[in-house]
Amino acid sequence: MTEDLIGVVAQEIVSELTAKAMDGDRDAAERLGKTYYNLFVEPDLKMAYTWLLISQAFGNETVSDMISDIEDLIAIEEKIAFQEEASEIFTKIPK
Repeated sequence: MTEDLIGVVAQEIVSELTAKAMDGDRDAAERLGKTYYNLFVEPDLKMAYTWLLISQAFGNETVSDMISDIEDLIAIEEKIAFQEEASEIFTKIPK
């Protein structure tokens, strides 16, 4: 599988999971975070961290280790900004 094809497939998965997550599918938030972190050729740490935080806000503690791993890779300023973005997104999701 080429890197381009991986990117196309990952974007399709992200689109589907984002729609599900924004409709209140709690499992989609975790899968979205994992997709951004593991499926892309270059991980999207911002989006992975954001969606994993949202998953954790729904009570999913299984993502804690992955969140910690990402926190080791980002600056504190980014961490704060990403947390604020996760909070904003979380408030828009039906509970």
